[in-house]
Amino acid sequence: MDIRRSAVRFGSFLIVGMALANVYLAAGQRVLRGQPPVRMQPEVKTSDCPVEGTHPLPPAVAQPSDSVQLERTNCFGPCPVYSVQIRADGQVIWNGKGSVLVVGHDTATIKPSDARALIEKFRTADFWGLCSSYAAMVSDGSTVITTLHLGDQERRVSNYFDTAPSWLQPLENEIDTAADTHRWIHGDPRAETFASVRSPNRVPSFPGIASGLGADFRGPKPGLTPSCKLPAKATSAKSKSNFPRKTIPTRRIPVAGPR
Repeated sequence: MDIRRSAVRFGSFLIVGMALANVYLAAGQRVLRGQPPVRMQPEVKTSDCPVEGTHPLPPAVAQPSDSVQLERTNCFGPCPVYSVQIRADGQVIWNGKGSVLVVGHDTATIKPSDARALIEKFRTADFWGLCSSYAAMVSDGSTVITTLHLGDQERRVSNYFDTAPSWLQPLENEIDTAADTHRWIHGDPRAETFASVRSPNRVPSFPGIASGLGADFRGPKPGLTPSCKLPAKATSAKSKSNFPRKTIPTRRIPVAGPR
């Protein structure tokens, strides 16, 4: 019985391996022929999609209670799990749930004009025309849930595995940028060490960088300051002076003539 089960498992593994080999072989042949690779996109499942033209834009008059909220759920791995809400009056409300530096509630403030500008982007971006849910038959991914509250209207969109329209993801990231969620996910970037970009609040089980870098890529981490660039420039200049480029003389090799 054990031999039969092993044979069945090996046969299944062999079939899957051959199928994957055929896929990669076909992709490689397209590249060699100069053709663009075919992107494999899972089938998107949607729900509660409004009929086009039945949801006019809410009024543009901003109220202090208007808000936009971003929530990122867990995944198979150390994905940051949190929610952050930005209100039109500039209040920022954080709730860290897992794989983040700050777990629990915290608050901050931003300029009300920046908050209203962000909310206005969502209002005019046909957010009310989106479906309530976008999903795919793919496992282990994270879901991004965006909720827009304007006046007495509210729209909630669930985006699993980035299957929603492509213009939504940049707006999702703008919420992170405006709220500066990097400080709650990783901490102060000025005091950040190389090890801190690994999974927050978790000791890595292997000597590599975990997918916490994905959140670091999305988050608003400031670039190099002029004082940080100076040592790099000085080191580069010193290296060039210590190791000047040398010209290697060529050697002519005599070619024997016909005998």
